[in-house]
Amino acid sequence: MSVKKTPYLLSFLVDEYRFVLFTDGRAFIHGTNDMKMVKRLYAKYIG
Repeated sequence: MSVKKTPYLLSFLVDEYRFVLFTDGRAFIHGTNDMKMVKRLYAKYIG
């Protein structure tokens, strides 16, 4: 797993999906447009 942290965000790569978590609570998941998959990935890796 590749992880990058800045004062503004935490970014990590799992398989072909890139997660970007911001300090204000927003989360981006790159690598799919399927909302069911996004929700599964969010639940699995973020909670």
